[in-house]
Amino acid sequence: MTLIRDLIHIPEQVRDGDFVLKLTQGVDPAHAQATVDSYEVTDQIAEAFHEALGLIAGSLGPPPRSQSTFLHGSFGSGKSHFMAVLHLLLEGNPAARSKPELHDAIAAWDDALSGKRFLLVPVHFLDARSMEQKILGGYVDRITALHPGTSVPPVYLGDTIVSEELPQLRATVGDESFLAGLNAGTGDDDEWGEFGVTWTVDSLERALAAPATDPDRQALVAAYIAAYRRATTTEARSTGEGYVDLDRGLAAISSHAQSLGYDGIVLFLDELILWLASNIGDLDLVQRESQKLTILTESTYAERPVPIVSFVARQRDLSELVGSHVVGPQHQSFLDNLELQQGRFSLITLEASNLPVIAERRLLRPQNPANRSALRDAVDRAVAGREDVRRILLGSDADLDLFRRIYPFSPALVHALVDVSEALQRERTALKVMLQLLVDRREDLELGDIIPVGDLWDVVASRDEPFSSEMKSAFRTAKDLYRRRLRPMLLDQHALAEDSPPDDPRWRAFTTDDRLIKTLLLAALVPNVEAFRNLDVARLAALNWGTLTSPIPGREAQIVLTKLRTWSASVGEIKLGNDATNPTVSITLVDVDTDEIIDRAKRDFDTLGARRAALRQLIDTALGGRLGDDLHGTYRHQWRGVTRELDVVFGNIRNVDEMPDVRLQSDMGRPKIVIDFPFDDTGHNPDDDLERLDRWAERNQPTTTVCWLPSFLTPEGVARLGRFVAIDNLLRGDRFNDHTAHLSATQRAQARPVLESMHTQLREQLNAAVLDAYGITSFNHAWVERATSLTDHHRSLDPALVVRPTTASRFDAAFDELCDQLLDHLAPAHPALDAKVTPGSLTTVWGEVQRALGADDNRIVVETNRRPVMRAIATPLELGTMHESHFILGTTWQGRLDRHLDSARNEDRRLSVADLRLLIDGDGDQRRGLDPEIADLVILTVAAQCDHSVTHHGSTVTYTGRALPADAVLRPEELPTADEWDRAAAVASGVFGSPAVGRRPTGPEVASLTENVRQQANAWVHDAERLVERLDAAYGRRGLTSGERLATARAAHRLVDGVRNAEPIDVVRALAGFTPPSSEGAAARSLNSAGAVISALDATNWELFGLAAEHVGSDLDEVLRADELAVPYDARRHELEARATSWLGDRTPGPTPPPRPTPSGRAVVASTDDVPSLVDELTQALDTGPIEVTWRHTGEGG
Repeated sequence: MTLIRDLIHIPEQVRDGDFVLKLTQGVDPAHAQATVDSYEVTDQIAEAFHEALGLIAGSLGPPPRSQSTFLHGSFGSGKSHFMAVLHLLLEGNPAARSKPELHDAIAAWDDALSGKRFLLVPVHFLDARSMEQKILGGYVDRITALHPGTSVPPVYLGDTIVSEELPQLRATVGDESFLAGLNAGTGDDDEWGEFGVTWTVDSLERALAAPATDPDRQALVAAYIAAYRRATTTEARSTGEGYVDLDRGLAAISSHAQSLGYDGIVLFLDELILWLASNIGDLDLVQRESQKLTILTESTYAERPVPIVSFVARQRDLSELVGSHVVGPQHQSFLDNLELQQGRFSLITLEASNLPVIAERRLLRPQNPANRSALRDAVDRAVAGREDVRRILLGSDADLDLFRRIYPFSPALVHALVDVSEALQRERTALKVMLQLLVDRREDLELGDIIPVGDLWDVVASRDEPFSSEMKSAFRTAKDLYRRRLRPMLLDQHALAEDSPPDDPRWRAFTTDDRLIKTLLLAALVPNVEAFRNLDVARLAALNWGTLTSPIPGREAQIVLTKLRTWSASVGEIKLGNDATNPTVSITLVDVDTDEIIDRAKRDFDTLGARRAALRQLIDTALGGRLGDDLHGTYRHQWRGVTRELDVVFGNIRNVDEMPDVRLQSDMGRPKIVIDFPFDDTGHNPDDDLERLDRWAERNQPTTTVCWLPSFLTPEGVARLGRFVAIDNLLRGDRFNDHTAHLSATQRAQARPVLESMHTQLREQLNAAVLDAYGITSFNHAWVERATSLTDHHRSLDPALVVRPTTASRFDAAFDELCDQLLDHLAPAHPALDAKVTPGSLTTVWGEVQRALGADDNRIVVETNRRPVMRAIATPLELGTMHESHFILGTTWQGRLDRHLDSARNEDRRLSVADLRLLIDGDGDQRRGLDPEIADLVILTVAAQCDHSVTHHGSTVTYTGRALPADAVLRPEELPTADEWDRAAAVASGVFGSPAVGRRPTGPEVASLTENVRQQANAWVHDAERLVERLDAAYGRRGLTSGERLATARAAHRLVDGVRNAEPIDVVRALAGFTPPSSEGAAARSLNSAGAVISALDATNWELFGLAAEHVGSDLDEVLRADELAVPYDARRHELEARATSWLGDRTPGPTPPPRPTPSGRAVVASTDDVPSLVDELTQALDTGPIEVTWRHTGEGG
């Protein structure tokens, strides 16, 4: 075993000073050489030096002008070190100028900077109270160190007081009054503190003679302000310890530096932005101090004789750190002000990409070339064959070569380290964090191991809290979640305690899981870090690559997913996405105790009945909701193309009171499945259920029932079920609001998604446990009891049925397999129909069978869209064979049933549909169990093949894909000749509009045609008779003796009257013998329009036609004679009436002749002797015009 520490140097501990450089210390002559030697310069850093030196050179003018720049770099980019080396370069430090990587930058600006003197002022801001305190005070400190004895610039507020105000006031009021006022003011505590000094003339003179920084001098100034200038207190507070404002102070130090021979001042302002950010909670301070940034560049008070160049180290833009501390219009105003302030600054960036290179040189340098090669090879082996893992570990902007150079770190971890530490930390460098990670793993980090991202949590969580209040709150919540719930969950899962021995092998597995959890916590704090963005299970596993192993390579993500599902069922803050194989994963940080909410719900909702209902609901959901809500339901199952119903009962089989013997019996031959629950009262196990069934079998006859017996859940599994019941009920309706009334609206909004996530994961875990408990899977689920588990989960109550174990992996598929076995047992010979049978599909098959029956060789070509149905139903039902494109009708069923039909015919009896269904069904191993509508399709086919029709109460039945009446009978049919059939079919179609029939006459075809014709004939016969009567009368009025219309009407009437109640063969023959006077079409029209023509004849104005006979009479007669098909009577009548009316109106009326006597009379003829006299009387009456003769029988005499 080769450890990484054998290949690179890893110290035993991290010291406070490791990789930490404070600017003010780094530029000290005593540390200068070390500062230079420890600094690694990349190409990008060298370019940054070029920009920095150019900025300083440009400030010299002419004219000289102050300039400011942000030195921007992420956490660990070396901003302080950069400013220290720049400081040394400007000082002309030989070590710095000898750095080969900096020679190009030095040469580019050497002419401009050569011979120039710069006063270099390094300032570290983290303990600052104001910018004046640090910048002006720092200048004074620097001058004092470089030029001892030199007077300081007038940057103190006390200088003006001591030199001008105090002497004037003292002279005006006198020493006694002045000292009295001075001493009276020292009794108060204010921003200047407790002075406790009694001033005398001697002490006053000593203080006046002291330098500006002397404590006595400062005490005098403080006493004077307290006594005589109290309005100055606010100003003094804003400037720290009595400094003038920054604008005047910068002008003062510029003049002072010039007086000392300097060409410029360079301010190295380290951690200035970080200092402002750390005080973001004090908005007044941040606003006041940030407004001073512009003053570094622009002066509004006085000229600056020599330029002041400011380098401001910045890790993040201050506007990004404002957060929720500033809201509303104030927020935008603040941002606008920041933009104005920072717009005066240029920008020099130290790229984050420098860190891996620097780390390689300073932290990960191999001890020899062999070690370097071993380290590089270890990377290749670690990710060999796993492009997906390699891509995640590299990130978006790294390559494999960089990975090899920074191993055992991955580029993804380095990027995450920078981003996470930037968000959470204050002062530590990236190199120091990386060193800490190495030191923590010094004793166990082997060659080939990659430091997992999860290890980063311990490093960042054990240090200072974030400076942002929002991040601070999230950070505390994350640590609290880990301490209270996540770590205890893992300890419990691995059966460990905090005080378990360190060498316990279970700690290794715990650590693996712990790293995954800690990675999720990091992602919750900084979700937008590249490594954590859209974090899914595969990415989580890859970021901690090598910490877990899979028996099957490539299944690491599945192992992690299984763990996450288990954990999320316990801790709802762990949320998984919807993807089944690689969901997204996250931890939600909420400030609410969801366990307390669940405990409340458990007290109200977690009962035995609720647990049973919940488990049944889980099973019903797995079955697609086909059971309904009751514990005793019906399950509709698709089996061999048909729908079958099975009874499904849930209950405790052991308990005779709950599950009496009768409830185990199947009802009316319908199979039953009894499902037990995977839990029982304490002290019972599945063996008790088996013993109950043994006792049942001894007392009862076999029945088609299968009992499904699960293994029991463990106590933890039962507890999880109870937890699920509580959450499930809690999330229904208004219950959540009722049970969280003690929480704020914000807390409720946070808690509900957590509970919903826990509900989802509990449901998924319970589903997995149910699959294991009921013997569908064998995953050895942690929630399923192993000591009393069953190997055979099905017990049939019919010894003839032996249930095979399921081969499915889902509950619905396993349940369907069980249903298949039950139904196969009941009807083993049922055909395997390859499509779901519907009335539509059955009528399609019957239509094609009818076509085949009418074909000479029983062979037809089937349309493409109908072939699948024929192949799925007709072929397995043995009606025939559906080949690629043609169907051939078979005689299998005819051979099975024709002898029964012949026997019935010979015995002059009729077989009913019910009789034939029994014959088709079979028994024993040959039992088919066909649904009635399917068996009826066979019956109709055989009937046609055996010249029978199926009738019900004398009428031929019509098949619609639904069951025929059970008492319908099969009746033998006499068949017509081929010629008779052809002619009858033509007449039926031409006259009655009957559907087309097959070319060959069969019993069903004859019956079908007959039924159609008879129905139509009965509908027409009444009007056909009346039409003949009306036409006879009309012909009589017009003196017509014959015509096609009347002849057609009489022939049509004779036809419909003759077939409407005739036997089928007689109907066919009547149709075949029908010869219409003109055409079949004319006969059809006559029958179709009889009612309308009758109405038209009744409405005819015969008197009008009589008056206009000479004008329209011949035309009227022509209409009456013609067939309705040739001349529609009603339309033509209207035309003739209009002509007659017009013609009569055009005639000129003459004198009205006297009315002619109209002879009339009435006679009763009792015998032939009375006839001659009546004839004479009628002959005389005819002389006056046509007469009408009617007669009737009086009913008298003999």
